[in-house]
Amino acid sequence: MDPIEGDWTPESVEEMARHEGIALGEQEWRAIASARELIARNGTAPSLDQINRSSGVPLAALKAMFPGNTEKILACLSGARDLERR
Repeated sequence: MDPIEGDWTPESVEEMARHEGIALGEQEWRAIASARELIARNGTAPSLDQINRSSGVPLAALKAMFPGNTEKILACLSGARDLERR
């Protein structure tokens, strides 16, 4: 089974982000793209440290860009809302 949901589109991500009050700029999209790559490669939701290393976006910036439960928000926006970290 593909770990990334098939109905994922940039438009659906924009809508989800708007609903969460998050504006998606270049860094946000870079973090989302990195999370998607990690999910496709590993089949699990990535940690913030993994996204930080993969995307080059600083950890503090990730937490500020996706406030609250940062890992869960990134998993949802990356199309893998039902995945858990291992």
